[in-house]
Amino acid sequence: MKTKLLLVMFVAASFCCDAAFSQSSTDEIKRLLTRAQTAYGMQNYEDALNEYLKIKQMAPNYPDLYKAIGDVYEKLGKGDDLKNAIESYKTYLRLVPHAMDKEDVNKKIYALEYVIETIEDKEKMLDDFSGIWISDIKNDKGLPAFLFRITEMGKTGKFRVEMLPESQFYSETIIQKIVNAEPDKKNNLSFVFADAQVYNPSNAKYSFWSVILNTGLGMAGTSQFTQSMANVGLEMAREKDLPKSTQTAYAFDVQYSNGELKGSCIIKQMHNNSKTNTEKQNDYFEIILKKDAALYTDLTSTLRIKGGEVINKTGRSLKLNDVENIMKDYPDLLKRYKSGLRTEKAGVVFVGIGGGLMLGSLIGLIVIADTADDTAISTTGSIIGAGGATMALGGLIIWGGSGKKRSAIRRYNNIIKSNQTSYNFNFGITPSGVGLVVNF
Repeated sequence: MKTKLLLVMFVAASFCCDAAFSQSSTDEIKRLLTRAQTAYGMQNYEDALNEYLKIKQMAPNYPDLYKAIGDVYEKLGKGDDLKNAIESYKTYLRLVPHAMDKEDVNKKIYALEYVIETIEDKEKMLDDFSGIWISDIKNDKGLPAFLFRITEMGKTGKFRVEMLPESQFYSETIIQKIVNAEPDKKNNLSFVFADAQVYNPSNAKYSFWSVILNTGLGMAGTSQFTQSMANVGLEMAREKDLPKSTQTAYAFDVQYSNGELKGSCIIKQMHNNSKTNTEKQNDYFEIILKKDAALYTDLTSTLRIKGGEVINKTGRSLKLNDVENIMKDYPDLLKRYKSGLRTEKAGVVFVGIGGGLMLGSLIGLIVIADTADDTAISTTGSIIGAGGATMALGGLIIWGGSGKKRSAIRRYNNIIKSNQTSYNFNFGITPSGVGLVVNF
């Protein structure tokens, strides 16, 4: 308060001694300074800043005013405010190079620079949380077990975490597809997805019948589809034996570090009814999530051929490198696609040769039209015919190559669609015992 009072007295006295200012201007300055000081004391820093900035317009060359403005910006405390505080303090020192409090003001500047760096690092980290995160855990077909879309809610430091349908653990029975989460001071992020369905079996008799069923159907030579449908029916029957309030909880606890989210996932199965209230851990595994929007696009994009070009779901034309990256996990299909591409190129060569023969022969025929005999005309006609046949052959080759490409892409799309909607049930050992498990 004493410092602010001295500022009022100093600035007011300066105006009184300055002939350029009228008495009314000096009175206005005193009024604004008093209002600014009062607002500052009441912690109404925005109001205090507005009053000081009005004074600055009237008297831009008074050093103590800039120090007072710097103090207000420092109290406001946001990133840009702190930068403005530093600039105001530097202006003060520029106007008074040998100020008595120069060392103290410099210490303020150094401290604010550190605070700004810390805030910017935190904001960068929070910004980096947002995006598509894909787990390193995959099923036997190479598809990720979990995919999340994490989005910050404004600039609050709070996030929404959405489990995407392309996750192999995704199910329509998940109660909330989007949950809220907030990183702690150590950049840990915890969130839980609850599923109304169970994760592991609880009744051994169904595990026994699963073995008998799969063995019998396998020996009978039935199709994989029939075996899968039988397993699904068995699973549905098993679920009906469980308490109606059975749930599965997928609990994630990860920490942000160097662009990755590393931590664990605990899968818990809970049974609740009027007689029992039990919770059993069914599985635990370490998990690493990495941001990979490109891979997500690959997983969610079907491909098609349009005018000889490969087009993804969004309508973007894909280069060969893009196609190779998308189909890299299916080498046979990629081989067929590239074979079709080479066949197409060969067809283009044939079309070019045939077209060249026809065009050259026609030009030659025009040139020798007046002097050509029947033999020359007949020979030229034969060459034109051969050129046309070559072009037709090239067209057929292009059509065949395009067919290979289409076939490869159609099979790829069918596999992706099948992988995203199929489940693989197997008999095996889990942390809770022996039973029928979903194999990922």
